[in-house]
Amino acid sequence: MIRYYGDPPYRAAVIHGGPGAPGSAAGLAAMAGEICRASEPMQSGKSIRELIFELKGQLEEAGNVPVILIGHSWGAFLAALFAGAHPEMVEKLILVGCPPLTAGYVPMIGERRRRNLGPGEREEFDRLNLWLEQGTPERGRME
Repeated sequence: MIRYYGDPPYRAAVIHGGPGAPGSAAGLAAMAGEICRASEPMQSGKSIRELIFELKGQLEEAGNVPVILIGHSWGAFLAALFAGAHPEMVEKLILVGCPPLTAGYVPMIGERRRRNLGPGEREEFDRLNLWLEQGTPERGRME
């Protein structure tokens, strides 16, 4: 499935976050559509290989390749991977809200999230992270 913003030709394609969050980039796609007409491919593949294959078909269906490929969040990763696999189909690559591309920045994610939470929320965040890292609590369920 592909949503379209504006009339053809579609110069940009906006790739949603997730994975598994189709439609989450609708606002960004609508803004891009006002500037250069855009498509918003909805991703459903279950592996990186499937997602890249699916996106290739969607961009060909929407027409007018090479496109300006705009990836949001997880979609930024997918857009970058796609551009590496099919550079002939990508005119420009724009990464919006992209997670870190190198491991050195990963610890900063949790630190930033903690700073944005209130004291009670920080405790809950820490408790849930510990649960995720160490496995199910002794009682076998979260309370």
